[in-house]
Order: sequence, then structure tokens, then C-alpha cells
Amino acid sequence: MPNKRKQGGFGLIDVVLALSLTAVILATVIPMSMNYYKQKQVDEFITNIKGLIVQMQLYQFHRTSKEGYKSNPFFSGYLDSWPASFDALMLDYGGAFRELCGPMNEEAGICVRPDTLPFTTEKLRFKQVMETTVNKVFLVIPTSTLPNDGPRARWGQPLLALPDAQLLDNGDIQILLRPLTKTIMYDEFLRKDGSEHLTGDWDVGGEHAITNAKDYTIRNSDGSQQLVSTGLVKILQVNHGDWIDKPKCPEHQQPDLTLSIHTVTIPNQYTLTGSIKPYVLGESSSQWRAGLEVRVVINSTGRPHSIEDGVMTAFVQCK
Repeated sequence: MPNKRKQGGFGLIDVVLALSLTAVILATVIPMSMNYYKQKQVDEFITNIKGLIVQMQLYQFHRTSKEGYKSNPFFSGYLDSWPASFDALMLDYGGAFRELCGPMNEEAGICVRPDTLPFTTEKLRFKQVMETTVNKVFLVIPTSTLPNDGPRARWGQPLLALPDAQLLDNGDIQILLRPLTKTIMYDEFLRKDGSEHLTGDWDVGGEHAITNAKDYTIRNSDGSQQLVSTGLVKILQVNHGDWIDKPKCPEHQQPDLTLSIHTVTIPNQYTLTGSIKPYVLGESSSQWRAGLEVRVVINSTGRPHSIEDGVMTAFVQCK
């Protein structure tokens, strides 16, 4: 018969091991979960700040493009193109740029006001500065209210990674708001120096064109790039003696003409010998002249002869 004391000893050891393992798991999982939740809060806050900036820029763009307000920060009246307050952003234009959220609705948990911050009871501020040469508009985030032993860095570092963000001497962070332009209407800025890539389709609205470019490239299936200027081919059908206009080409490229046979007409009095030659009959600074030589035999005499009856295909491009 088994020893009951021995069985009881093994049972106690099992319980202790299980509790120890549970403690280790909890000691690992709980901090990881807390860190994940904290980082999620920060990420959501940064997304909200980016969205608020875009809403304010769109408000300013509407006023400058539709109502005649100044879009140049060097001119007086520039500050009037921005919303006077966060309430103005929500109330002006029927809430077209930000849905209205009043204090009572926020208290009831229906919405969150744009100046409410997740890490402090202080509010996000909107600051306008009139300087001698240029007017500026800032968002000011009161990160100085955060303890400087971790939380300030956790919230502040992602904010400082935003364009035109700056740490102030008092510990707050301010973000300079720049106006949108007609070429910057995307979630990511499309900079002329190529520092930011266009990651989505570019729709110019059907009323405008992309003009005055040096060249364009198209990505091939293997990742290489195809120049549009060398891939554009104008195809014409011409007869012997027709003139073909030379294209205007980008720098370092020259007009190029390739002629090929489309159809040849052999009258009954001739027999084709097999030799058909399209060629450039003449050339000027702005045109080529197409030529066609079809070698035949005169049926009645057997003598060789050449005719020009036929249609050629002309491929015109820059190379």
C-alpha cells in the first residue's frame, strides 16, 4: 500500500511548482501588457495630433483658396486665415473640418474635444505669433506637466519626430503649422526634393495636367525603370514621297525614324522579284521624306524595273 505521507509530499511540491510557474508567467505577461497598452495610447495620440493638424490646414486652405485670405505668412492677415480657436474649427462652416464636441458631450463620453490630452488635465493650446518679418501659428502640447523620469520621454519623443516640432525651454513641445499648397494635399507630404515618396495614386481631378517635366519613368516587372520619353512612339502610314515631321526631343535625345512595309500593290503588268526597300528619301532639319523601292519584272519584256506603289508604316520617336 502506498505511503500517504510520501504522496502528500509530492502533492505539495506540485502545488508550489505550479504557483511558482504562474508567478513567473504573470511577472512577464503583466509588464508586457502594460507596455503594450501604454504604447497604444501614445500611437493613438500621435495619430490624433496628425489628424488635427490636417484639419486645421484644410480649414486654412479653404479660407485662402475660396475666401481670399492671405496664404503667405509674410503678409498681414495671414493669421486670420487660421481658425481663431478649436471651437471655431468645429463651429465654422457647419463643422465641415471637425465635428462639434461640446464639454457636456465629452463629459458624457460621446466624443473627445480636440484640445483634450490623454496624459494631463491641461489643454492643448493654439498659439499665434506676430513677428517683425513672418507670422507663425503653433500647436503647443504641455508635456512639461509630465514627470521627467520616463513618461515625458514616452510621450515627447514621438511628438518631436513630427515635422516642425520643437522642444521649448519649459519642457513643452510646439509644432509649427504650415499652410497646404496645391501640390501638398496628401496624408504624407510630397516634397520636391524626393525626401518623401508618393505612396498612393495621384488624382489631379481631371481638370489639370502634369506639365514641364524633364522625364517620367515607369516601373518594369523586374524593378527596372523605363523612360517614358524613349517609349513614346508615334505611328503613321505614309506613301512614297510623303514628308514626316521630326519630334521635339528632351535633352540628350535625338529624333529617330523607322520605316517598315505595310502593304505593296503590284499592277498586273509586273511580277514582284522579292526585293522591297523602304528608306529615307530626303531629310531637312524638321522633316524626313519617306521613300519606297519595289523591284519588279516587266511581264511583257522580262526587263527589271522599280515602282513605288505601296504603303509604309513609320515609327517616330526620340532616342
